[in-house]
Amino acid sequence: HAPPQPVTPVAMRCTYAHCNKPNVSNRFYKIEAGRTSGGQDWSPLVGHTLCTACYCRYERGGTLERSVNKPIPNSARRCSHPGCDRPNQSSQFYLIEAGRKSGGQDWSKLAGWVLCKSCYTRYEQRGTLERSVNKPLPPSQRRCSYPYCDRPDHGRAFFQIEANRTSGGQDWSPLVGWVLCQPCYKRYKDRGTLERSQNKPLDASARRCTYEGCDRQGTGGDFFQIEEGKTAGGQDWSGLAGTVL
Repeated sequence: HAPPQPVTPVAMRCTYAHCNKPNVSNRFYKIEAGRTSGGQDWSPLVGHTLCTACYCRYERGGTLERSVNKPIPNSARRCSHPGCDRPNQSSQFYLIEAGRKSGGQDWSKLAGWVLCKSCYTRYEQRGTLERSVNKPLPPSQRRCSYPYCDRPDHGRAFFQIEANRTSGGQDWSPLVGWVLCQPCYKRYKDRGTLERSQNKPLDASARRCTYEGCDRQGTGGDFFQIEEGKTAGGQDWSGLAGTVL
C-alpha cells in the first residue's frame, strides 16, 4: 500500500476522541479501506483522520490507547514471564492490555502481564516468549533438516523450530522439531516456503504478468511464478498457482 495521503486543510483535525492535541500535527492521515500498515487491522478506523502521533501509535501497537506508555509503578516493575533471566532489570516495562495487536501477534493470553523490554520485543517480533531459538545447538545437531538445502552443514546460526512458532506470520507446524540453517530459516520466515524455485530466472517468453488488470504486464523488474503450497505472508495463494506475477 502507498503511504496514506495528508488530508485537505478543512479536515485537519484528529478524530480520535482522546487525542491530547487533535488540531496540532505536522501531518494528518485519512485512513482508507484495505490499509495494512504495521500488520494492524485498520478496518475500525476507515474514514477517520489521525494526527501523526496517533497514526504512529496505532501502526506500532494496534491501539490508539496510550496506556502502554504510562509509567508502571515501581512495585509492578517485574517481568511476568517465568523464564525471564532478569525479571527486575530493564530499561522499560510494558503492561499488556486487552486488545493489543503489536507486530500482528495474538497477545490475548498475556493480557494483564508486565513484560521487560527484552521479552516484549521477542514476543512482538516472533510471537513467542521462549528463547530456545537463540540457544546454541550442540555441534552434533548443527545440520539443516531441509533435504534440498545446498549447504546443510554450513551456516552462521542454526535454529530449532519449536511448537507454536509464529515468526513472520507463517505456519511453522509442519517444521516443528526441524533444525534450519540461517538461509533456510529466513526464506521460510519471509516467504512461507523452503523452496527456492521462485528465485530461478523465468524464460523471457514467460516474463509477463498473467493478472489481467496489471498495468505493465511485460515491463516489471522482477517476475514471480506462484508454486503450489505457497503461504508467503500468511495468504492463500492456491487460486494463483501456476500464474506469473
